[in-house]
Amino acid sequence: MTPAKVLMEPNFSNMNTRPQRGVFLTILAIYLFEIQCFMIQIYLFFLFRILINNLIFDSFIYVTDFQLKKKQTKT
Repeated sequence: MTPAKVLMEPNFSNMNTRPQRGVFLTILAIYLFEIQCFMIQIYLFFLFRILINNLIFDSFIYVTDFQLKKKQTKT
């Protein structure tokens, strides 16, 4: 048997018996990563919503307070 013939023949003794495992782990990793990204998106959405609500509410209170003070100084 020539060396080229030995290289071309498959050697079943050291082949991976479960090649699906790598595919499964890759899909699992991608799935977990997507869940993580989704959770971060939800967290940021609520965080920014709370911050924006607080800013709008605070400015509204400031404006009304300013208007009240202006009315009080007139009288």
